[in-house]
Amino acid sequence: MTRTQELPAHKTLPEVAKRYGVSEKTVRGWHQSGKLKVVRFGRSIRVPDAEIERIDRDGISLH
Repeated sequence: MTRTQELPAHKTLPEVAKRYGVSEKTVRGWHQSGKLKVVRFGRSIRVPDAEIERIDRDGISLH
């Protein structure tokens, strides 16, 4: 990968929580239950924009 190539955009858990009007703990629960795919950068957890688009399109099952 060259320096000019852009990496996929990602959101932090607090950004995702704010977007959906839920707590960061809820977003972590979605990840732990397999409802939300995340990537890790060291100790940081990020949600790819593609995953945000999927949730916007398909919703997230609360069951």
